Amino acid sequence: MHAFRRSRLCALLSLFLLVLVLAMATASVRAAEPTGFTPTQASETLNELRDTLQTVQDKLQKSDGLGDSDLVALRNQLLLAQEQALEMSVRLEPELLSVTARLSQLGSAEDQAGESDDIARQRAQLQQAATELDGMLKLARLIGVETTQGLDQVSKQRRVIFQAELGRQSQSILTPRFWRNVSRDLPGDLDRVERMRKDLSQRIVDLPAAVLWGAAALALMLVALAVWVVRGLESFTINHTKPSRLRRSFYATALIVLYSLIPGLLGSLAAGLFYWNGNLAPDLSSFVSKSVFALYLGGFVTGMGRVLLSAQRPSWRLPPIPSSVALKLAWLPIALGIMVTLTWMSQQLLGLINATLSTTLLINSFNTLTLSIFIAIAAWNLSQGRDAPAAVAEGAGDPSKTAPVKQGGTWLRAIPITLGVVIGVGLCAFLLGYIALSSLIVQETLWLSLVICTCYVLVALVADIGQSLLLQFREKRASNEWTSTQLRGSSQIVIVLSGAIRLCLIVTAITLVLLPFGEDPTQWLQRRLGFLVKGFALGQVQIKPSSVLLAVLVLVVGVLFVKALQRWVANQLLPATRIDAGMRVSTANLFSYVGYFIVVAMAISSLGIGLERMAWVISALSVGIGFGLQAVVQNFVSGLILLAERPIKIGDWVSLNGVEGNVRKINARATEIEMFDRSTLIVPNSEFITKTVRNVTLSNPLGVVKVKINMPIDTDAKRVRSIMLYVMQNYSDVLADPAPDVTLDGFDANGLQFTATCYVASPRIGSRVRSVLMFDILDELRKEGLALHHTQTMTVLPTTPVASQNESSNPLLND
Repeated sequence: MHAFRRSRLCALLSLFLLVLVLAMATASVRAAEPTGFTPTQASETLNELRDTLQTVQDKLQKSDGLGDSDLVALRNQLLLAQEQALEMSVRLEPELLSVTARLSQLGSAEDQAGESDDIARQRAQLQQAATELDGMLKLARLIGVETTQGLDQVSKQRRVIFQAELGRQSQSILTPRFWRNVSRDLPGDLDRVERMRKDLSQRIVDLPAAVLWGAAALALMLVALAVWVVRGLESFTINHTKPSRLRRSFYATALIVLYSLIPGLLGSLAAGLFYWNGNLAPDLSSFVSKSVFALYLGGFVTGMGRVLLSAQRPSWRLPPIPSSVALKLAWLPIALGIMVTLTWMSQQLLGLINATLSTTLLINSFNTLTLSIFIAIAAWNLSQGRDAPAAVAEGAGDPSKTAPVKQGGTWLRAIPITLGVVIGVGLCAFLLGYIALSSLIVQETLWLSLVICTCYVLVALVADIGQSLLLQFREKRASNEWTSTQLRGSSQIVIVLSGAIRLCLIVTAITLVLLPFGEDPTQWLQRRLGFLVKGFALGQVQIKPSSVLLAVLVLVVGVLFVKALQRWVANQLLPATRIDAGMRVSTANLFSYVGYFIVVAMAISSLGIGLERMAWVISALSVGIGFGLQAVVQNFVSGLILLAERPIKIGDWVSLNGVEGNVRKINARATEIEMFDRSTLIVPNSEFITKTVRNVTLSNPLGVVKVKINMPIDTDAKRVRSIMLYVMQNYSDVLADPAPDVTLDGFDANGLQFTATCYVASPRIGSRVRSVLMFDILDELRKEGLALHHTQTMTVLPTTPVASQNESSNPLLND
């Protein structure tokens, strides 16, 4: 088992090294950028950018005769100029700040009386440099704005041309004239293709044999490694992941990545051979690089199709597609991936050889018709299988051929209908000669399908990761590793993050779906999301995504570091000191408050907001404190006083407003007191500062126990005293120092009053010790035959009247 795992690790390392080697082989040779930077070079660069921008603007003003390819070339020039202008502004800004700082140190000429000529000359030079840098910085920013406006103008003209092309009717492939033009122009285009092929073939022939054999061996090793990884991915997923929904979504995502990398890496290897003996011509180099991208795209389409169908493993299938449909369409992903690659490469090839119109229409017609047939086949099978039973008739008894989920969702029924209508309209336009419109319909259908499927897989992966984490959290709570508070907090974080990421994916997919027709997605995203790279102004502060990410990183890492340091201080450092346990917790809490304050200050500084700019925040806080936060701040400050002066500490027995209990926790705002009935009382910290508090265990932790008894008046007092002393001295919890004592508080008609006093280690055990002592004293008194004083009672009985008694006893009256 260990050897098997080591072999897998070696294979993964080999794949990683292979990717690095291929990336280095296909990287184009770029001129090294100069390390030096002078204002003269900056001025020359900005002047060149200004001339380039002026040339492009002149061409856009005279837009007659500009085709789509010309507009694409102008767009590339504008993008390059925009990138260089942004780089120049980034370089010039710190230079200007440095010169301004040095100039401010010298001060103005009026403030310096009797200064030397050197200082005056240096001030003049710095002022001139600051003026030049400020002018160049403004010019760089102006060029950036003008290039953005030029890109918008190029996009508008491209959309106009694109819309005009859609409404243009060309020759239909059903007409004989179309095929006559093809037979006339196709040989010339094939000759140009042949010349390009010979050029590339000659580059391969000129390579050394060792290079060719090495490339072939590398390609075979890559193919073998890819096959092994694809086959081993399934067993790896089964053996190293729990049986949950995350297993299938992880497997699907990994499989898509593998299918995308395999053909792309092979194409990158082949492209590297073309660059071995030197750089290619610009047009040919662009064709090679775009062909490599087409291979990556074709692999991605193939992987996406195979994952969604999952014909061999229905239980791992993400969408509710019947197994009968998946088996029938098992061949379609590979065919569609190959066709997408060929379509992309053919479009680049037509532009490279400057193909004639008839050849272009022929290639586009073939690509459009083939892709339309593939989409129509998929739509037909989905429509036939949406009401079919879950099992395939031929293999109904085979569990591997059974659909994993209940099928028949509304969206599954709507997909084939929508695809059928769209492809029907596209084929009608194709037959009528509207080749551009038909090609657009097919391309947009593939684009939207690819965006939706990618979003579906990623959303499923994120949702399954969230569900898996929640399941792990519940298992930790069931095994008592976590508390309920930890479970709720972690679950809320995971749910919020999962929902936010899924929402971002859906919004991104909707944005790409609503992409204007004819616009390049890269350019569209760059124009609308470019502020995420350049930043945006918030008042007088420039906020950049990199700064926001850095601030979040500083905040997260800082909080984790403070928590770890707090645990180290509480568990290792403070126990090695003389500080008692209660003060250790308070000291650790105070340390964490200071640490969190420093982390927040560092995060704010990482955003580019200096602490000197936080005056408005302090003002707002002062107003809030004056109106609504006064009690909160009062309690917070009182908590700090409690931690510093320690009138109470954790574990103390306190009495406040007639309530008694033990201090369990001192928080920033309130203190938790556990009462003797196990309930918890939350007391604001200010109550302990502004009111009278009785701390039973503050200065003297000893407890006093008193037992009072009454004995008859004729009892031997010394004998009773010795008995009570004996009981107290022989009980283990009673301290010998201070020694126990028995006093006679008084005697009267009711008897003798004895009071026994002793000390125990803590007031918390006083009631228990008193109860035990009373039981033992009673036992000893009974053994000695000494009875406690009986309380005298008086009973009033009814009697006859006095007069009646006198009359009955008087003999004279009786006679």
